[in-house]
Parts: sequence; C-alpha cells; structure tokens
Amino acid sequence: MMGPSSSCQVYNNTVYNRHGPAVGFGGLPMSDVVFHNNIFVCSGNAISGEAQRERFEGNVYWSADGQRLSFDGHRTLRAWAEATCQEKIGGQIVGRAVDPKLTDPGTATMTDPTTLVHLAAYRLTPGSPCIDAGIAIKDSGGRDFWGHRVPESERPAIGACQIP
Repeated sequence: MMGPSSSCQVYNNTVYNRHGPAVGFGGLPMSDVVFHNNIFVCSGNAISGEAQRERFEGNVYWSADGQRLSFDGHRTLRAWAEATCQEKIGGQIVGRAVDPKLTDPGTATMTDPTTLVHLAAYRLTPGSPCIDAGIAIKDSGGRDFWGHRVPESERPAIGACQIP
C-alpha cells in the first residue's frame, strides 16, 4: 500500500503471529480504519504503534505463547478499553481476551496458494466462544475464507471461519 489510508474496514480475519503483535502501526498516516470480528493470536503487545486514529470493536485476543498480552502499552484489554474507548460500543466492552479454540493454530505451512481452500488449521472448533459472537456487517462479501455463508442480519462468527 502506498500513501495514506482511510475509510477502511478490516473484518473477519484470523491473525496468528507467535513472534510479535497481531496489528502494528507505523510509518504511514491512517485514519478511519475499523477492525471488527477478528481473531488476533499473538505474543507480547497485541496492538503496536499509533492506534489512536483507528477503531477496534468486537475482536478476540489470545496469547500464542502463554504469556500475558499487552495492548498498545496497557497491561490488559480492559485497561486499554477504559483508557482509549477501544473495543467499546455504547460504553460496554465488546472485545474479549479468550481462547478462540482454533484447530491446530501455528501448524500450517503453505507453499501452494491453490491449496488454501483445503487448509485445516485455524478453523473454529465446536464450542468456540467466537461462534455467533460477532458484530453484523452490511455488505461483508457474504462468504468466509472457506466459502461458507456469513450472515449480514444476525451475529456472524468472529474470525475467518463461520462454522466449525
């Protein structure tokens, strides 16, 4: 991406990074970027850099290495939400620090992009707290990573997988 970004929605992704943040800002100015319904599995500081101009709503955060995550310099998701109003809608915290219960996270090695549709890792397992827990997004594209329908008028799953 070259130049400034604005008016962008980043939603229904599953991000796994055992070596650092799930989202990092730096360098280019960004404004009006909203992150909805994403699963961020990472290490250390979940959100790094200047996140003040962006919005985070309805995302799930989990540690890839079993160590405590921090959030843009704050020790907990709750502290970050209270200090910045991130992960809040109508005064309520809507982001969650909870195990998303993914299948085989951190095990996928892909060398051929045409095989992505057969990826078994990173799907939600039955009983995942991400199922039917997302924020409805109008004109979302209608399909998840594996081609399953994503509802627009009811609560979708959080992350790239709509159904286990």
